[in-house]
Amino acid sequence: MRKNKPLDETSQTSHFTLCIYKHTSIFLPMYRYRSISLKRLRELMLTCCRTDAFKRKTERLVNELKRSAESAEVTLEKIETKADHVLFSSNHIHDSLSSIDIQTQELAQTSKDVEERVVNIVLEHSQTVYKQSL
Repeated sequence: MRKNKPLDETSQTSHFTLCIYKHTSIFLPMYRYRSISLKRLRELMLTCCRTDAFKRKTERLVNELKRSAESAEVTLEKIETKADHVLFSSNHIHDSLSSIDIQTQELAQTSKDVEERVVNIVLEHSQTVYKQSL
């Protein structure tokens, strides 16, 4: 984000000069026809110039806020996309772990069945050998 730099003296003078020029055409005829005093003319012109400066500053701040809001919106969209990807990956990992768990349980049962079968075969063979040895 760009930081606002204060206007340098040349810019301020330039804006002030433009403001005076702009408002002179409005207020100078009033002074010429003695509708207002020179003091009041100066006050009106300064007030108008301050108002214009306030308006420019407000517009600049509003534009900066709009840019910040747009940037925040883009960032939120990126976060949302990444969150969706993380959720998808998390679901995939969960499914994989569930599958591994089932396969582990099946392997454990198969190992137990093989162990029982081997034990039974060894027992039968041992009994047969024992009977033959008598």
